[in-house]
Amino acid sequence: MNSMPLPFAGFSIIFVLVAGFIAFVIIGSIVKGAAEWSSNNAAPQLRFPARVVTKRTHVSGGSGNSSASTSYYITFERLSDNARQEFRVKASDYSALADDDFGELAHQGTRYLGFVRSPAPATPPPAPAPAPVVERKIRYCAYCGHQLALDTNKCPGCGSLWHPSLNASEPAS
Repeated sequence: MNSMPLPFAGFSIIFVLVAGFIAFVIIGSIVKGAAEWSSNNAAPQLRFPARVVTKRTHVSGGSGNSSASTSYYITFERLSDNARQEFRVKASDYSALADDDFGELAHQGTRYLGFVRSPAPATPPPAPAPAPVVERKIRYCAYCGHQLALDTNKCPGCGSLWHPSLNASEPAS
């Protein structure tokens, strides 16, 4: 009989499962990359005025004796509708652009094609200042406490005459 001893049978099952999982992950990433590449090729090339909103990096690897890899990303905002989109860019494009740069963005799907800087668009004139709020001063009779109309100096309650020096609610002129 030509069979493996029992302890090695479990090892071969684990080996097949691990190898199958690794193959599944590799094939899945290849299929995903090919689908994105195909989708980008089918998308139209777009160019529109945009602004650099923010930049970020992502560092992977670098533990132990392995080398690190840095990915560069820039988020752009379309000026017409403020829609934002992030693109992976080359290190040279990343270092050439700064936050709040204005220009024309070119892309095809999720593929960054370039950004040509231009002067910032003219800002609209500032809104006019709001009209000043007119304070209504309320006057009270210093003797009986009745509220006085602003156009009269005689109290309707007690008949006394209003005078600024007798009433703290109205500053003297």
